[in-house]
Amino acid sequence: PAAAYGSAACGADLLWLELVPQAGGETHVVLPFPVADFRRESVAFAGGDWAARLEAALAAATTVTVASDHFASGSTATFEYANLLLTGMGRLRAQALGSRLEAIAVLDPGVAGAAGGAASVRAHWASLGIVAHEIDLARLRGGAGTAVADTPPPAAPAAGLRHEMRSLLFADAVGYSRLTEDQIPRYVERFLGAVAQLNRRTAHRFEHVETAGDGLYLVFAHAPDAARYALELNELASERDWVSMGLPAEFDLRIALHAGPVYCGRDPVTGGALFTGPHTSRAARIEPITPPGQVYASAAFAAVAAASGADDLNLRYVGRLPLAKGAGQLALYHVERA
Repeated sequence: PAAAYGSAACGADLLWLELVPQAGGETHVVLPFPVADFRRESVAFAGGDWAARLEAALAAATTVTVASDHFASGSTATFEYANLLLTGMGRLRAQALGSRLEAIAVLDPGVAGAAGGAASVRAHWASLGIVAHEIDLARLRGGAGTAVADTPPPAAPAAGLRHEMRSLLFADAVGYSRLTEDQIPRYVERFLGAVAQLNRRTAHRFEHVETAGDGLYLVFAHAPDAARYALELNELASERDWVSMGLPAEFDLRIALHAGPVYCGRDPVTGGALFTGPHTSRAARIEPITPPGQVYASAAFAAVAAASGADDLNLRYVGRLPLAKGAGQLALYHVERA
């Protein structure tokens, strides 16, 4: 193998991370949450030398990606997210190398799987047509012994909220702060009105939309829908003659995309739908550094889109750029139609 992408739980994950470098391949580790939490939840409980082997595998890895900055108690969404990232990162790398992507799953047919476990991601690989090699633990045991499920703990309700994967779109109207009092009604009628028309006709459905001054915030269940809608929105902004509608010549949009687990429920203040969490903040930090007239996405969004089979999109790596408000750096992609 040229490169292998996977997580680092005790057992099969760490065995592969030790074997691939022996064959001359790179290892790219994707953890669902920070190392200390991952060591506690997915490695150290098994005892033995697994914790030390985790540290050695991380030190030897070409890259280590931490999907979420915080551990979410009882959530399977964080594990599902990590599986999407490692799948999408593998697809993008194979495309860049002009190589092929194959998968390996170590499974016990007698153990019920759950979201975020090996059986779950194996089914997702099958839906994408990825060639997968399976190692049957029951057959290797020859019917002797027992197995322990590899799945995360069941999700626990938190204040009536659900922790689920979503794709997030933030857009900002360039030049809004310089609009005059007389131009604000034109902005509402002609720009927001055009967005409303787009929302009625688009085939790429969203779950939630908000406006606030110069901003648009939309939430999608699926990354490909978010990307395709973003391109439609960008075309709407770039193809209109805004000057003839009484808006400034420099009027345009900056559009940013991100994907990750968020808390979904009802806002106790407004009674409306609520989608919130650290990943919404990450999406909001990308939008201010996006060039006007462009659609930028986090590397995580690009990976989730690739893992969702969005082959009609061109996801071009831009580089690691500093985020707004001193929020560090993030690898970003430019999103276009293929």
